[in-house]
Amino acid sequence: IIDTSDTQKLTWTPYSDDPKIYEALCTLTLSGHPASPDAIIMDDDFRKCRPVYSIAEVNAFGKWYFDKTSRKIYVYTNGTSPLLHDIIVTKHDPDNIEFGIYAVGINYLTIYGVTVRGAGAYEIYATGKKVRIEKCTLKFSGKGGIVADGDYNEFIKNHVWGNVLLNWPRGRTWNTSGGWPMGMVAKGSYSLMRGNISHDNGGEGIGTGSFPGFNIIEDNISYDNWSVNIYAGHQSDGTIRRNLVYCTGGEKNYALDADRLPLWSSLGKVYKRMRPEAIMIADEDYQSKVVSERNQIYNNIMIGCAKGFTYYGQAIGAGIKDVYIANNTIVLPDADNPEGVWVGIDIPYNKGNNRNTVIVNNIVYGVHSDQPLIWLKGGTNEKGIRLDNNLYFSRNYKTPFWSGDLITTKDDFPSWKNRYTQDMNNLYNDPIFKNTPAELTKGDYHLQPDSPAIGKGTNSVSSIVKEDFDLLSRSKNIPTIGAYESRN
Repeated sequence: IIDTSDTQKLTWTPYSDDPKIYEALCTLTLSGHPASPDAIIMDDDFRKCRPVYSIAEVNAFGKWYFDKTSRKIYVYTNGTSPLLHDIIVTKHDPDNIEFGIYAVGINYLTIYGVTVRGAGAYEIYATGKKVRIEKCTLKFSGKGGIVADGDYNEFIKNHVWGNVLLNWPRGRTWNTSGGWPMGMVAKGSYSLMRGNISHDNGGEGIGTGSFPGFNIIEDNISYDNWSVNIYAGHQSDGTIRRNLVYCTGGEKNYALDADRLPLWSSLGKVYKRMRPEAIMIADEDYQSKVVSERNQIYNNIMIGCAKGFTYYGQAIGAGIKDVYIANNTIVLPDADNPEGVWVGIDIPYNKGNNRNTVIVNNIVYGVHSDQPLIWLKGGTNEKGIRLDNNLYFSRNYKTPFWSGDLITTKDDFPSWKNRYTQDMNNLYNDPIFKNTPAELTKGDYHLQPDSPAIGKGTNSVSSIVKEDFDLLSRSKNIPTIGAYESRN
């Protein structure tokens, strides 16, 4: 275990005005200079602890306050010494000074079975080629859990959680503007991210950001991260498959206090980002050219997220180009959106730059009112997107097919098929999952024997989608729609 925080340097004593509060002179340093505390974590749960703005507000377990004048830290512990808790005090490190493991230019490095916690910046930062990070636990950093900036790197079966505490409570530091780090990110090409669990990070859960790309994100679990659970930015020829991606909804008290947000932001915007989008590909404007092409997204299960699939096309010329989105199961949340609507498949217009993108064999399932299963913002005349053999169903909304952006048309299924003529083999029916409880993240999204999804897919993507979420071989004739192939 590598604890980078230097919490052991703090000497805790009872606070004279309230025995339920302990105090310590902040003796933390960065590069020999005094450092301020950024977060406190007790008993392996950062959510128990919340910064407040005066000693008078330190009135419930986990609340803490830093007096910049006296440089004292006060934390409410119900009267027990912090030393009787597993306590970490991280440092405020916006300039990337403190790392758990800092390996620059080292090729063929393996980091195995290590727990790194409490770094002011990043837990692991590596820039070599063929670096393998396996079965490590990375938690409670000020910024990210893993950054690997080199080609042919591997992230295997790591647990990355509770990082980017500069964004705790949610909405702090970056508010809702963007620019936050990711829980784990491969910045090189030809990298493999397999079997990881990434959750409750204050930035995207799992991500890539590289050119040319050729990265594989497979067999991961990513949930309850800030903004996006899986983010593939500025890469071509990537594969995102067999990932379980979901959101439990979070708690509104995880958000920053409203009076601490800038005027341009709002609690509604914070709440919206607290329900992450499941899978996003992107071309941001900081890149010199658009390169997000030929990505394949299939056999993923996405439950309760803000959007199942979407694209962020910020750069000039951005568009969804030569992308396959196939055999995914998307279940929308049963919750209101304070800043708009949740969407199953969200296709921006991108100024007509969408090209040769195929969206087939997906199940999109809605349970709440006023939630589009699909939103074609370029309208039903969108030429760059081909939709077919998808199965749609909404329990409580009659017009879940949306098209257009500034002026949006909302259709029921017959009207949608009449206006969007290429979508002729799509179906509208209950997919009949094995179990769809009120808490959607606890459902079983295998199909029952009488599901209308069975044997109704297209084999046009059979050269790509050869197996299902469980690695069961797909039918060579007519595959089943959704992430699971029929067992019958």
